[in-house]
Amino acid sequence: MIKKLILITIISLVSSLSAQVKVYKVGGVVLEGPEVAYKSGKIQLKIKGKQGSTLHDVTQVLRIESPMPGRSAGMWKRFLGGDFKLVGGNAGKSEEEKNRYLGWGKRICFSYCYSLLKNGNTKDSVSLLGRAKGYMRGNNDKLDNQLIDIALAYADFINGATPRAQKKLDLIAKNLEPEAIPYFYNLQGDIFQKLDKGSLATLSYYKTLLLDGASSYEKGYAKTKIIEIYTKQGDTARVASVKKL
Repeated sequence: MIKKLILITIISLVSSLSAQVKVYKVGGVVLEGPEVAYKSGKIQLKIKGKQGSTLHDVTQVLRIESPMPGRSAGMWKRFLGGDFKLVGGNAGKSEEEKNRYLGWGKRICFSYCYSLLKNGNTKDSVSLLGRAKGYMRGNNDKLDNQLIDIALAYADFINGATPRAQKKLDLIAKNLEPEAIPYFYNLQGDIFQKLDKGSLATLSYYKTLLLDGASSYEKGYAKTKIIEIYTKQGDTARVASVKKL
């Protein structure tokens, strides 16, 4: 645990060196600065090249673009590696709470809630995801909302509401952002497998396994599920082939 926290801190220090923020306000005003913070309904933007900062009512801010905060970037890296115990714990919860109004809240909420789901906690996850789309818009709002929808669909699937999960996936299937694809197809594979549609499940998992941008965890999950299906079918040749990928 100590080594993990040290790694997160190092990433935080490196990321902060090149941080640049853009705040998009109502009326088309765009402000820039090296740092941004939130407190008591106000967005605080440090003035570039000067001392001090400016305050902006959160209701007058439409979107904030910035590099992912250093500590959050460290947590995201742990998430991509499948460390759901860490990300779904107090550290992940703290990052989610701190970033709701700073542009990365939706993405961080997704990683925290997805981790909760992987840890078997659907109640807290669904409650938080239901509010997350109201968080401040960030660098890629379309991706953030798709990830939240996938996490909600995953919660439905875990809770046995498979048709409702499929409906949520169908609504976003045609315009997926690249980073959402592996989560989408792994869940689609899970749904097909539950419906005893092995061939369709395998095809979905392959779409994640062969995707360059998929995380190590999502690729590993897809590979495990493909092997599981082929093993059940008694197809030892294909099992051996997949293990080589």
